[in-house]
Amino acid sequence: MAPAHASIELIDHIRGARTGSVPVSVMLQGEYGIDGVVLGVPAHLGSSGLVEVEELQLTDQEQAALQNAADALRSRLGL
Repeated sequence: MAPAHASIELIDHIRGARTGSVPVSVMLQGEYGIDGVVLGVPAHLGSSGLVEVEELQLTDQEQAALQNAADALRSRLGL
């Protein structure tokens, strides 16, 4: 049930029936100081897809954890 609900929520955002941010996996291009890695972050979606990544205020510990996740992905993918 949860995957179906999440899919419907994403479709609603893309078709404009819902507004606001939604958690999605997107290629970061400088957001959160991270580039070239796909991570799950809050973002705004529209009919053309990704509108913008919403950058939340992170604590130093949270920012370090996000950077560690990005580094781990790069390492695993051999980037």
